Amino acid sequence: MRLRVCMNTSAGAEELLRELRREGAAIVPDGEVYDAVLVCLDGQEDMYTRLADICRENTCPVVVAGYGGLVSYYEEIRCLEMGADDYIPVTAPVPVLILRIQRLLRLYNGAFGGFHCWRGFLELCDRRDYEWQGKALGLTEKEYQLFHLLIGSREQMVATDELLEKIWKREDTVNKDVINTMIRKLRKKLNGTPFRIVNCYGKGYALKRDDSKRNV
Repeated sequence: MRLRVCMNTSAGAEELLRELRREGAAIVPDGEVYDAVLVCLDGQEDMYTRLADICRENTCPVVVAGYGGLVSYYEEIRCLEMGADDYIPVTAPVPVLILRIQRLLRLYNGAFGGFHCWRGFLELCDRRDYEWQGKALGLTEKEYQLFHLLIGSREQMVATDELLEKIWKREDTVNKDVINTMIRKLRKKLNGTPFRIVNCYGKGYALKRDDSKRNV
């Protein structure tokens, strides 16, 4: 997800941007293509003026993150009346913020059905596939099951024996070479994402973030 973030300079700005990137959002500068806009309020009137301009100029989702000071429902009502698609209280964790933006993107694209989001990956439950920044990985049924197990491990190793048990029910015709082949195919489909599948010393596999691709 390519996200344009509009905020005044503040002490918590860099921390918010780090959290957004950690959850898989690509923060893009002005002038580049983006999928959604996040406007961060700071208690100043000029941010409402910027919000009004952004809502008029954009046809993509516009989400507002509330101000950290003492506020009332007035702030939320005012933002929604200006044209914002959603308002997120400042107390909401960043993963919730990302999930709400991803939900709006799917609605804008006419996509429905349940999904889960983890660090930028969207699990499309109705299609049994995953998306990264709006592009489907195009997984087969077995690839989906394998990737689902790797993501569910939260970057910890999944043993090869567990993969054989849960995906192939230890069929006699299936051996570890089948998993190796599928892992190679999955690695190709993860090109363009900051994640890679690592071999854990012949014991199993884990999905890890590649920190050399922080801005992807």
